[in-house]
Amino acid sequence: MTILKQPSSILTNRKTCKICGKDDLVGEEWFSSVCNECKIKIDIKRHYEQMVQSLPVKYRNIIDRFDMEKQAKEICDKSLYLYGKTGTGKTALATFILKELWSLGKKGKFISFPGFVMWLQGNIEMSYEEIKDNAKYDGCLIIDDFGAERLTDYVRSVIYYMINTREQNELQTIITSNYPIKEINHKVDDRIASRISGMCEVIEMQGKDKRIKT
Repeated sequence: MTILKQPSSILTNRKTCKICGKDDLVGEEWFSSVCNECKIKIDIKRHYEQMVQSLPVKYRNIIDRFDMEKQAKEICDKSLYLYGKTGTGKTALATFILKELWSLGKKGKFISFPGFVMWLQGNIEMSYEEIKDNAKYDGCLIIDDFGAERLTDYVRSVIYYMINTREQNELQTIITSNYPIKEINHKVDDRIASRISGMCEVIEMQGKDKRIKT
């Protein structure tokens, strides 16, 4: 990496970071007037703001009425299988985890499983690269609403490949579903259910439908 030097005529000039006030900036810091630590924070913030826009609109600025942000901080480094009845906050918790990871400068992305299945069924000849990219994605992969669709043999084999690849490579994966693992065993595939159990901490989301105001 090329180290920029201050022009000799201004070597005696002291410059401070315009954000945090750190003194005696050097090299690239001197020319940008921002210290390396603040530049990293700026880059992370920009990345966070960009990635939040990839979430479904509902979850971009969702109000944390159930202290989920705190829960997300405690489990953001784990692979999880979140299941429970409709409205118990599975997707909300998953997206709070993604936001926490993005705020730390880490990678993560969100897939709606029903939408992904529809895309697979309509793009069989074009889908290989997308499938491989998701299977080997080295950030946290959220697979939302898993098991909600009827699966063809082709889609079932694709899902097995993705889950198996992520399980074998210990890649962080968070799956939300209305169904406990034992029902995934029957509804989807026993091999898929087995690998999900092996790589994920299984958490049942309980309580009343949080979407219904009482």
